[in-house]
Amino acid sequence: MQNLSRWIELCESRGYHWIAKRLSGNDTGLTGSHVSGMYLPEKFFRKCFPKIVTHERLNPKESFTEVKFPQFELKLSGVTATYYNNKHLTTNGTRDEFRLTKWEGRKSPVQDPENTGALLLLAFLDGYANIWICQNPDEEAEAEGWIGSPVEPKSPVFSWSESSEADYVETLEIPDEWRIAFPTGLQIFELAELLCQRPGPQKTPDEHLLRLRELEFKIFKNVENSHILPKISSGFLDVDSFLSLANSVTNRRKSRSGKSLELGLEHIFRSEEVLFESQPETENKKRPDFIFPSIESYHNAPTPTNNCAILAAKTCCKDRWRQVADEADKLTIKHLFTLQEGVSANQFTQMQKSGVQLVIPEPNRKSFPKEIRSKLLSLTEFISFTRKL
Repeated sequence: MQNLSRWIELCESRGYHWIAKRLSGNDTGLTGSHVSGMYLPEKFFRKCFPKIVTHERLNPKESFTEVKFPQFELKLSGVTATYYNNKHLTTNGTRDEFRLTKWEGRKSPVQDPENTGALLLLAFLDGYANIWICQNPDEEAEAEGWIGSPVEPKSPVFSWSESSEADYVETLEIPDEWRIAFPTGLQIFELAELLCQRPGPQKTPDEHLLRLRELEFKIFKNVENSHILPKISSGFLDVDSFLSLANSVTNRRKSRSGKSLELGLEHIFRSEEVLFESQPETENKKRPDFIFPSIESYHNAPTPTNNCAILAAKTCCKDRWRQVADEADKLTIKHLFTLQEGVSANQFTQMQKSGVQLVIPEPNRKSFPKEIRSKLLSLTEFISFTRKL
């Protein structure tokens, strides 16, 4: 059976294009939605199936010649790319989305609810596709090392580039000093917060966080381009110089990904005037991301206590939620905020048994199985909970 390293070598040697994305609950059929199949951005379809990106006919489609899952020794022949475009062609149409359908149900790993949140790599060329679904954190680390960037929910990464105005913040003026020295994550979030405060409808904490992170990422990309593009344009004296720059970019992106969610939540808690501390030390040098209302109140509380709470922050919780279960010995329930779009019913049951309570952005609730949606907390609901401690 092929391993990931060999799969990557084959993709590189054969000149495949590829896309990396996190599988959502809707992608894997977890939500039971009537909309079947894996969602992919228009950018993928323009590259792989350009003929069906059209409004000249209803729901145009085209099939792959073959789709392989080498790690599962599986081949599928009916996978179809479909552009659901009735919004543009019918009076009451609402759909304008691109999906890969006809995965042959649970036969396909893409339609396995247990793969919700997993990192999927889809390589394609001339009608053929080769798919790898990472099965553990080690494989994800290897894949993201090859990609050169972490892959977050709702933010697929492509092997090709197309300039897009949507990638940049309109009328953004980067401070001159940021062009000399790369700003800290906190400085970028402070600018994003200023942009979020522009006049407009009042946002819930959930909406505020998602908008804040969207702006933070766009600002980061703008600053990154201002630093890196001139260096690329000037060329390299040797391969080592190129690799040094590439490693620098990759490491900065990893660092940004690891801290951006925590910084975003911190901004929300401060704006909501919530009492909390970041990175406190509980027992045996354990450090949850946040404690409410303070680490002092935690240490002075009896065991167990209902007067304190912790919150861990993980963009993806698949295979990582277990790290949260023992971060505070005095608490029977530990809260975990995630951007992951769904978890299987099986994983959710395991979380409950381990005392882990999921907190999610409210718009993501629809990506979870219907039977567990009422058992999730939105960020707004979690903030209300902390005010009662």
